[in-house]
Amino acid sequence: MTGGAFFTYPEISLLNVKQVEIIRGPGSALYGSNAYSGVVNIVTDTETNQLSLGAGQAQMGKGALQFSKKVGETTLSFYLGAYKDKGDRYEAFVDFSGRSEATRDPVQTDEALFKLKHKGFVVTLGYNDRLYEDFVLAGSIGQDVSMELNSRHLGLDYHWQLNPDLLLNFSGGFMQSESSELVVLAPAPDLQAQMQCTRT
Repeated sequence: MTGGAFFTYPEISLLNVKQVEIIRGPGSALYGSNAYSGVVNIVTDTETNQLSLGAGQAQMGKGALQFSKKVGETTLSFYLGAYKDKGDRYEAFVDFSGRSEATRDPVQTDEALFKLKHKGFVVTLGYNDRLYEDFVLAGSIGQDVSMELNSRHLGLDYHWQLNPDLLLNFSGGFMQSESSELVVLAPAPDLQAQMQCTRT
């Protein structure tokens, strides 16, 4: 739970989530300055080998590939996922400019996660790309509205068990996020009429 930090993933896929842990209350001493309201830890599934496909309403289609292999003290796992749907239909939606028209909210997602464990070392690489089209962005709707969020992250962790009662954890990471938005802003209908009269 952040204090103004940029929220990179507006939607989180549950296709490879093993469990969700929630710690309520301040946790800044352990998890950093932004964890003053609580901590949500999403644990991914790294011990599964499966291929899953699905389809549903609104022309929804999704697929996921999970692979895990352990050789000695080294474990390799990766996850590839994709999701796409046409979205729900919204009738007579009025945007800030006064336009009233039907619209949809289609979503397309591509994501990948790679994790390598060796003894106490853990290396994690992640990629996430989400595309939203035709829905509300900056108060505007229509076929010409879109938003794309893209992020990549690298995580390095080391767990050092000094004795049965003492475990030291060292963690570091890097994240790069990009967003692009396309919005067409138009004056309200009354203002458009005034502009036409003025031109006449």
